[in-house]
Amino acid sequence: MPITKPFKNNREALASLWSFIDQFSEGILLFDSSTNTLKYRNHAAEQILGIDGSPARELFAQDVFAEDEIEKLRADGFITKYINQQAVRFSIENRDETGTWLRLTGEGELNRFGEEIGRASELNRSMRKTLMEYDQNSFIIADGAGVIIFVGQETVENCGHEKDWYLGKSVYELEKQKIFYPSVIRKVIETGQAQVVIQKTGLTEKLLIATGVPSFDEEGNLEQVLSITKDYTDLVNLSSIIGKMEFGMNLTGESEDALEHIITCNEKMLEIKSLIKFVAPTDSTVLILGGTGTGKEVLANAIHSLSQRKNNPFVVVSCGSLSPNIVESELFGYEAGSFTGASREGKMGLLEAANGGTVFLDEIGELPLDQQVKLLHVLQEKSIVRVGGTKQIPLNIRVVAATNRDLKKQIECGQFREDLYYRLNVVSIKIPALSERREDVPLLVKYFTKKFNRQHGKNKVMSKSVIKLLSDYEWPGNIRELENSIENLIVTSPSNYIDIEALPEHLIRAEETCGAAVCVKEIAPLAEIIEEAERQLLTLAKGQHRTTSEIAKVLKVNQSTISRKINGYGIK
Repeated sequence: MPITKPFKNNREALASLWSFIDQFSEGILLFDSSTNTLKYRNHAAEQILGIDGSPARELFAQDVFAEDEIEKLRADGFITKYINQQAVRFSIENRDETGTWLRLTGEGELNRFGEEIGRASELNRSMRKTLMEYDQNSFIIADGAGVIIFVGQETVENCGHEKDWYLGKSVYELEKQKIFYPSVIRKVIETGQAQVVIQKTGLTEKLLIATGVPSFDEEGNLEQVLSITKDYTDLVNLSSIIGKMEFGMNLTGESEDALEHIITCNEKMLEIKSLIKFVAPTDSTVLILGGTGTGKEVLANAIHSLSQRKNNPFVVVSCGSLSPNIVESELFGYEAGSFTGASREGKMGLLEAANGGTVFLDEIGELPLDQQVKLLHVLQEKSIVRVGGTKQIPLNIRVVAATNRDLKKQIECGQFREDLYYRLNVVSIKIPALSERREDVPLLVKYFTKKFNRQHGKNKVMSKSVIKLLSDYEWPGNIRELENSIENLIVTSPSNYIDIEALPEHLIRAEETCGAAVCVKEIAPLAEIIEEAERQLLTLAKGQHRTTSEIAKVLKVNQSTISRKINGYGIK
């Protein structure tokens, strides 16, 4: 994206952009080959070139370069020439429809301030790439005191309120009101350095990745802070940008190994994998939501494996399988003789056993209310007291919780504590059902076939007909049901070539039942059935036709109706 394109219809934002680039310690030139002019230069470039800083003076390429130098620059991407007895390196940073962006480095200055300019160069390069990747809709610009002077439209959509409402307000005030929190701008002001945070919004309940970058005046005082916020729909692009900005997060190497068991080509799942890379190196509490068998423990394990705690315990606690009578002693442990049947030596609880590592609280929605209170206390105080004891035992654990229940509905029914919910829901990850990511079924079939062939000493192959039937099946038990079905086929099929006749009856019957355009497999409210059928129909039509006009023609409805419904269902 051309660096000026997002700003061309907004003079205030364009002025802020030029003002920001003018703070770069390196010279920046924008060369327009069609007019042979240098249509923009920042203050540092004027100083290096020793030219008049008046905006009225137009600068031509021949004022700086000889003809052969222009050709060499185009061919090699850089040249070095002497200007005012100083060696200056001109290098091409970017080419787009705006023109050719050149970076100027005075080698004499580089020798004098090598380390300092190197850091500034890296920040400037990262900043320019960031500006090229995102438009002003996701920007917030605040002055050095944290007072907002510019807000983009996407901020309105992410955080609520109209644009004018934000202008003149302090980010400290907005953070207290939880319009967005924590404030990345506040962190930049306090540290004087670029920051990345996982940010929540109070009104819209969105989770964002926020990047903040400082801008300093000539005396080194903080002048402005530029914040860029993106939600998960843009997380893949954002991960590559922030990964290059080197904020100490390991986004390569071990990441692929830790995530290798998340088999997917689904867009939503790829976003989740990118989010895990961001979240794992932190100690933030994570709440994983998803149906039975969707792979919540696999995600929890990946988060632990990518964290700084990876060499410490990963303790799985199945809250649903613990008897209500022993939940407390299992979680918190007990002292010797604290109750009838207690061990003489006492016992360490599961939370204490995870000290230094990660505890995975599976099926957290089934934890009894009285134990929810005690768990909340542990998370707040970071210590536990064993049953029958009085000693506070310090606890250093990272909590990952998971549930297939709707915790908000449980809160309304008095079955789950609201304060515990907000304590756990720092970062939430919702795993789609397998029926919502059918493109992953062939990949998973191949993965599990290979796994169980190796495990059972077999060499069996699934036919294309079987793979298609498995892709069309609803999989109410999600990945776990698919995995069990593949193992069953590998173990029980007499032939090495597994075809339709080898499938269990319920899969074949489901295929026969779903020969019609609409397939209903369970009783549900009529409105929900109609809505689901409509969503599936529009998704299918969107995949087969390029425009909403074509879809409207095929479905024999108005184009405006199609556009409204596609947007309403969030179909991409």
